[in-house]
Amino acid sequence: SMGYSYFESTEVPFIDSNVDGDTAVVIWMGVNDIGTGDQSGIAKKYASLVNSKAKEWKSKGAEVYYMSVGAIEHDITDGGYTTEKDAITNFNQNLQSALSSDVHYLDVNNFIVSNVYGLEPDVLHYTAPMAKKIMEYVLSQVQG
Repeated sequence: SMGYSYFESTEVPFIDSNVDGDTAVVIWMGVNDIGTGDQSGIAKKYASLVNSKAKEWKSKGAEVYYMSVGAIEHDITDGGYTTEKDAITNFNQNLQSALSSDVHYLDVNNFIVSNVYGLEPDVLHYTAPMAKKIMEYVLSQVQG
């Protein structure tokens, strides 16, 4: 998927050049990153890359966190593309099971569901108060 190519070619080198012993690397993919079709294969592809980089980043003293793809209330079709609630769940489960112990998994999906979604009218993006809650949750996990 385009998301993977961008992550690998742009974001990973950026992290590589900035990571040190005082770094928390927090990775949050979105619905566009899970692609269509084989969510298991896509999740494993991301996990393989993140696992190899996490080992390297951890050796430099960084902590690595991977946030699950966020929840949506129901399937959404926009511009001929459908985002499926079950595909997000499938991707997250496959990703979590494939991540190494070098990566802290943050289950933002369940956090969002437990906070009654907090979605904009497009039912895909989060409201400002929900986005703030998500960031506070992540900071509480990272600062632990």
